[in-house]
Amino acid sequence: MYKLAVVTDADRASGFRLAGADVIEAATHEEVRKVIPELLYRDDIGIVAVNEEFVLSLDEKLMDRIEKMHRPLIIP
Repeated sequence: MYKLAVVTDADRASGFRLAGADVIEAATHEEVRKVIPELLYRDDIGIVAVNEEFVLSLDEKLMDRIEKMHRPLIIP
């Protein structure tokens, strides 16, 4: 079964952990731009939820790659 991963800031991380999600805390947009590509190729991740502000910071090339992939599903 695939897992839910959440990329969020420290303020919101606890709630997602309580819900059973794998949480990756990010403090900066640079950290998000590093972790998202790593999550794209993990076989155990089916959905990645990302703070909307973090999604807006992703570059066009990475967004194009995300849009062409069937899994994981990236949800802002």
